[in-house]
Amino acid sequence: MEKCVRKIKVDSYDTDFRAEIKPHCLQNHLQEMAYIGSSMLGVGFNTLNPMKLFWAILRLHIRIDRMPKWGEELTFSTWHRKQSGPLYTRNFTVTSENTEMMVRASTVWTIMNIESRGVDRHLKLVNDSMAIDEDVFENDCIKLTIPHDINMEPRGEHRIVYSDIDVNRHANNAMYLSWVFDLFGMDYMSKHRLHDIQMQYAHEIHEGDTVSLLMGTNSEGIWFIRGNVGDINCFTARIEMEEALE
Repeated sequence: MEKCVRKIKVDSYDTDFRAEIKPHCLQNHLQEMAYIGSSMLGVGFNTLNPMKLFWAILRLHIRIDRMPKWGEELTFSTWHRKQSGPLYTRNFTVTSENTEMMVRASTVWTIMNIESRGVDRHLKLVNDSMAIDEDVFENDCIKLTIPHDINMEPRGEHRIVYSDIDVNRHANNAMYLSWVFDLFGMDYMSKHRLHDIQMQYAHEIHEGDTVSLLMGTNSEGIWFIRGNVGDINCFTARIEMEEALE
């Protein structure tokens, strides 16, 4: 099985005040690559939708070696890494025109039923022969928890509206990154940029829901964010930032 490879140019609307790609725009491109890659496996949107099924992301790990900039032509590559029960691992790399490694990412997905919103744990639509034995990180995406000693403080709310909703009629996974990075504010972001982010998606969020956002950091400067709807934890993020020297 071959990797899914696509060249993508970073446009102005993808970028921030530094002319670097915004995290949620990067995730949009990764998500689109996942759609194309799953279609190559014969289990894309057009195949699953008539079966009343859809792909749902559960875990995400992105590491930035260098943040892509406006005007750069990037090569996005993705491949199905493996299936373990109802969990499917998909990996990604993003390289520059001169093959510089810029971004590595790993994701874990499952297939859900459109009507019941449940997971069929016995479904097997991807053959083992389709997997490519190539990792991007030493360890797989693991279940993310916030250490007990982190003081999580309320940092506001986000009400889910039209622009957050995707074809599966829930908040799109890339939009979560938009809410998360808005919490840092311009003063902090003018001195820092993303180096590493892990996300765990625990519960769907729908139009009209109000997400309460909580934020905390540890002694090493690693940030943790939690998003709740009422008493339900919907997502957790772990973020490592680095100093922006320019």
